[in-house]
Amino acid sequence: MTKWKRFWVTRIYRIDGVLDEYRQAQLNRLGNQAFTGLAIYLLLISGGAVIGLLANGTPRWVALSLLGGDVLGVLLTNTWLKTQVTKLQLNQLDVTPTNVHGYLRLVRQRSLEEGISFAVFFWGVQVALDWPQTWQQIFWSGAAVKLLVLSLVEGFILWYVVYFQRRVAVEDALARTKRELE
Repeated sequence: MTKWKRFWVTRIYRIDGVLDEYRQAQLNRLGNQAFTGLAIYLLLISGGAVIGLLANGTPRWVALSLLGGDVLGVLLTNTWLKTQVTKLQLNQLDVTPTNVHGYLRLVRQRSLEEGISFAVFFWGVQVALDWPQTWQQIFWSGAAVKLLVLSLVEGFILWYVVYFQRRVAVEDALARTKRELE
């Protein structure tokens, strides 16, 4: 597996372990299904936005509903993918007592990356919702500081939840390995 493919498999599917050919084929099938479903969903949302614009909707309302529908579609697809990966047990960790600290360090790093990326994304969405204002008003007003603080708090909450969820998965994998060794 190439470096970039490994990077995207880790980020999108949250698979940290090694994949054999069978698991790789399952992952490719899931990716194809997710892409097809998301493409059809986004096409329908775009068609709904055009119909909304033609039905005397305001451009701001249409743009916000299109953005909201797109984000909802991506979140639903991501949730479906993670559920299927867990159901097919593609994300099983092989944790031994010697490499548990490495996995925990990896969990902290990946959780922090997700929290920061969520905070940046959420801040960008909030700025986009205030689009009619000029950029100078958005960035230099007191509202911009509130948006930034709110985004950072939400990113921290996401980091906290994801970190402990992944830490529990590492501890469960370590317990499973210890049971298998006994």
